[in-house]
Amino acid sequence: MRIDSNLRPHELPESNPSSSANSARTAAAPSTGLSQDQAQVSAGQARVQVLVSSVKQQPEVRQEKVASLRRAVQGGHYQVSDEQMAAALMAHMVTGALPVR
Repeated sequence: MRIDSNLRPHELPESNPSSSANSARTAAAPSTGLSQDQAQVSAGQARVQVLVSSVKQQPEVRQEKVASLRRAVQGGHYQVSDEQMAAALMAHMVTGALPVR
């Protein structure tokens, strides 16, 4: 990458518009002599923000699944195979977390 210190900000060459690194742009207002920063969020970033807010609205604990498992354990009907137990123990030892089902 070549940097030319003689170019003014409004004279910088355009970069590749499809580059994901250029999802936000900053522009200067040349007519006032003062710079005014502007940011534009890409459509992909806006979609991510919508999805994040949607996920944050979901409960952290799935109460229906917890209640179902609780009934199975209390009723003596909850069965775990040796393979499931070994996989859960290995996952916990490797990642420090239990697998989510």
